[in-house]
Amino acid sequence: MSKAKPARPRFPSLFIKEHLQQNYGLNGDLKELPSERDQNFVLTTAEQEQFVCKVAGVSDDAGVLVMQ
Repeated sequence: MSKAKPARPRFPSLFIKEHLQQNYGLNGDLKELPSERDQNFVLTTAEQEQFVCKVAGVSDDAGVLVMQ
């Protein structure tokens, strides 16, 4: 018997963009990156700095996330 694949997080880009602005003071263009298990975004600021935001599922192992 195979295990069911855990649901991938599905947050709207606008929610992520607002979260990054309100909690980290980051503003810029947000683009979702391809991913199989989680949700990844890259935010590019007006100064061309780039930040990656990873949204992991609740069932993902914390040790694996730290390694990533």
